[in-house]
Amino acid sequence: MEEKLGKDYELVLVLDPELDDSGVEDTLVRVRKVIEDNGGSVVEEDRQGLRKVAYPINKKRQGNYIISQLQMSPESTAELNSSLNLTEAVMRHIIIKKSQ
Repeated sequence: MEEKLGKDYELVLVLDPELDDSGVEDTLVRVRKVIEDNGGSVVEEDRQGLRKVAYPINKKRQGNYIISQLQMSPESTAELNSSLNLTEAVMRHIIIKKSQ
């Protein structure tokens, strides 16, 4: 049986649509580093691409959606949340605890 690092979470990121591919990759590398530095891991990452947002965010009507499956401790989510709040390329994010 595999040892778990913590609880399972889903992270939904909405990135600035004006970022090019390297800008998106740089942002994701920084997010992964925060997760790994806090003892977590990214299990799966699904890049949805540009999608329309429900309402304008910073006068932008589209966002680059990335959905990631994570394993991390509950205490580490606060650090990830504050880091995402300070990342300029992230327009919106949500961390959801997955039910077991």
